[in-house]
Amino acid sequence: MKKFLAFVTVMFFLIMGITKVMANPYLKCISFSHKILIGPTSGDGKETFAQARGVFGNINSDDQWWLNFSTTPTIGVEVKVCEVVRDATFNQLFSSLGDLDRLSFTNDQFVEFCGENREWLASGKSSGTIFLVKDSEGKPFVAVASRYSLPWKYKLENDHVLHAKLRHRLVIPGQ
Repeated sequence: MKKFLAFVTVMFFLIMGITKVMANPYLKCISFSHKILIGPTSGDGKETFAQARGVFGNINSDDQWWLNFSTTPTIGVEVKVCEVVRDATFNQLFSSLGDLDRLSFTNDQFVEFCGENREWLASGKSSGTIFLVKDSEGKPFVAVASRYSLPWKYKLENDHVLHAKLRHRLVIPGQ
């Protein structure tokens, strides 16, 4: 029975268009049988910074200023969590999935996911959970969170290689 359910689940996601993730040389989807939702969000930047303090602990406006800007309200969105299985840069990971606009979250969505879905954050001391987020001008950047550290912001063009052995995770909107 378990094999049949696994087969049905895989077929469902194939039909729903998740084939880009499944066939991706850099990623393996690890959230197949889970429905993970973010939102809806209010788009209130002040709420986000206060909420972020509750999620990440001792953040400050000097280092995590990028969490403190208003965004547009969002509807709820289903997301997938993938694990990095081949060394890659941020740009290689996101480019392998297609349209960056379709892959982007707001800072509100980033904070909400980290607060509501901590079990999906990377748990290794040197690994992170990676999101593509848009700044107040609509330009994408990479936000990285983990269970053990404060969130950080990186340029998408950052050429740092993410090593698969560290089991980084990537969160993307449901395909």
